[in-house]
This record gives sequence, C-alpha cells and structure tokens, in this order.
Amino acid sequence: MTPEYSSIPDNTPVLIGSAQFAGRIVTYSVNFNGSNHPQAIILAETDNRERFVACTAPDDQQTANQLLESGNENGVVAVTAAEGETLHFKLER
Repeated sequence: MTPEYSSIPDNTPVLIGSAQFAGRIVTYSVNFNGSNHPQAIILAETDNRERFVACTAPDDQQTANQLLESGNENGVVAVTAAEGETLHFKLER
C-alpha cells in the first residue's frame, strides 16, 4: 500500500492510510467513555517527520492504561492499519 499524504496549515506532511510502521509520540490524550474504558489518541511522527494520528483499538485498554501510568510522551509506537483510514497503535518502549 502506498501512503497518501496531506498537510496541516504549517505545511508539515501528514501520513494517512499506511500499513505497518513505527513512530514517536508528539502528544496524546486519553478519553473515557461512559463505562470507564480508556481509549488513547496520539499525534505522532515517523523518523522522516511525517505526522499521523492513531488511536488504540477498541478492545485495547492496556495500552491506554500504560500511557496514563508512564506519561510516555516521545515514546515509540508500532502502528497498524485498521478499517478505513483508521490507524491503531501500541507502545513499543
């Protein structure tokens, strides 16, 4: 699959719809739904400074909890493509 690119107002390239790759967290947020199951959302970038947004899979509470406990900003993540243009991530270290 060939990655598609877009850009944000500062013209930084943004990666969308790619297959498996790694990245580093720039910033993150953890949201809770009514049943108190956390879901993490990250803004991250690859080694080539390509930015992307990814979230934890709906059944992956462990990654969101790890992020809450460690405050792992700048942490390395493994990213996989999910349905549509959704990207899911897990903490690597």
